[in-house]
Amino acid sequence: MKKYFLQLISLLLFLTAAEILILGDRYFNWILGVPCFFLLLGSLVYFVMRKIADNKQFLTYFLVLVFAKMLLCIVAVALYLIFIKTEKTIFAISFFVNYVVFTIFETYIFLNINKSVSSGK
Repeated sequence: MKKYFLQLISLLLFLTAAEILILGDRYFNWILGVPCFFLLLGSLVYFVMRKIADNKQFLTYFLVLVFAKMLLCIVAVALYLIFIKTEKTIFAISFFVNYVVFTIFETYIFLNINKSVSSGK
């Protein structure tokens, strides 16, 4: 569990630093909010997936969680675009990049969790 959170926080710091370096002085005021959103969401998904890792329906639950996460992210982006109305393009691109990177990371981690539980480790 510690290893997962260290990797998750490292990824968060790397993405945030990369965004600040790439965007320079054009970064938006909520730049830390996006990675923190994914840190909280990733933590929640991790705890749910750990509880169902030995379930025979792991793949079904995993796909449902990925779909629910995608819907939640769409709602978060829509709310930002409706209410904040500043730096829309930069926010949307940043959010999308974070979503893709964190989803790839979570998929890799959860498939390893399922594999280790299935093999009895």
